[in-house]
Amino acid sequence: DECQSGNNNCDQTCVNTLGSYRCSCADGYNLVNGTICTEVICRMPVDLVFLLDGSGSIGDSNFQVTKNFVATTTSDFQIGPDNAQVSVVQYESSPTEEFPLDRYATLEDLLSAINLIPYRGGGTRTGRAIDYVVTTTLTVSRGARQGVPKVIIVVTDGQSGDDVREPARRAKQSGIIMVAIGVG
Repeated sequence: DECQSGNNNCDQTCVNTLGSYRCSCADGYNLVNGTICTEVICRMPVDLVFLLDGSGSIGDSNFQVTKNFVATTTSDFQIGPDNAQVSVVQYESSPTEEFPLDRYATLEDLLSAINLIPYRGGGTRTGRAIDYVVTTTLTVSRGARQGVPKVIIVVTDGQSGDDVREPARRAKQSGIIMVAIGVG
């Protein structure tokens, strides 16, 4: 009995399994790294897309910093079909949806997927990527929900090789909240 022997690292609750154990958290907490329970800050439903600059100027080390930011930020949300849904789109010359909004229903699965995102490298076409998110990622067929706030967080190191103003204006006209964060 791993739980009774105290031979576990669980932050809150230890649950015995066959020959081992797993940790679980009380309602209102997320399990992070298999053992740590962090308090859920945001319980409201939201369709949240992280639009990550994966261009050559970012570099692998800054891309890792970006992924850590995404993981830390999403850890504050209750993840699931009735709460926050998260998608990640990486872009350089063209956008790539790493996973759709409705793919992951638990924080643990979401964090694993974020960790596995490869750095791509290439040019920087932020405007094209914003259009892609608005017309493809934030659609019902890709898991977006009607009546739920939609947010795009753009993480970039700066100057785009294409126009950003017009795609950003179209996103805003669609009721999408956009936030830009600098890296590097």
